Amino acid sequence: MDVKSRNHLLLNHEALVRDIKTSYVMDHMIADEVLTLQEEEKVKAQNLCSRLDQDFSLSQRPPLNIEEAKDRLRLLILRKYPRCLMVLDDIWDSWVLKAFDNQCQVLITGRDRSVTDSVTGNKYEIPVESGLAHDKGLEILSLFVNMKITDLPEEADSIVGECKGSPLVVSLIGALLRDFPNRWEYYLRQLQNKQFKRIRKSSSYDYEALDEAMSMSVEMLNENFKDYYKDLSVLQKDVKVPTKPKVEKAYQKWLAVERG
Repeated sequence: MDVKSRNHLLLNHEALVRDIKTSYVMDHMIADEVLTLQEEEKVKAQNLCSRLDQDFSLSQRPPLNIEEAKDRLRLLILRKYPRCLMVLDDIWDSWVLKAFDNQCQVLITGRDRSVTDSVTGNKYEIPVESGLAHDKGLEILSLFVNMKITDLPEEADSIVGECKGSPLVVSLIGALLRDFPNRWEYYLRQLQNKQFKRIRKSSSYDYEALDEAMSMSVEMLNENFKDYYKDLSVLQKDVKVPTKPKVEKAYQKWLAVERG
């Protein structure tokens, strides 16, 4: 037996013994961690060594496709972490959930409940409040910048107010302030002026800027609803609105489009 095969026997001794017992390859003699095999059993033992060698080689290279990656993850969970909880954050596509459907408990967050339609098993939906409370937003900021809430600068209250209870925005601003602790006033000004493209932070998400994250929600809308969104305007209090003729003209134009 060559050195490589012998090393695999030593490294995988318990698994090999179990396989040999199960398949009735072995006679009855196992002692001092040395296996004694009959002549006709050597071929089967060599096959087991080859399989172990193949498994070892596979673990040293990245998977070739999603299916292979999914299978490796499934085996890892079943063998080592059968009671684990997998957390998938901000899921938009059902294929992502399919790829991680590995017979373990999965907790996902997302804004589209239909992504779970593609998987089987028990599903439990937990509604989440639409926004963070003001004090919770301050707490998140304080954790990012490693400060007590009482020690936060005066801009902190205004920043949380401008975030409108959005956990995404609060977390993004907090991550930026952790890297640039002297830019509280700058980021407050960007939020007030709606300069979302300038609020940018590299992350593991598919989007790095606040406007990209916001546009994701719009892009997932039905085409008809997307058009409505583009026609929607949110006006602040005391902002002057167009005169009545202009409003009527815009309405007639919209009505003509709706009627085809």
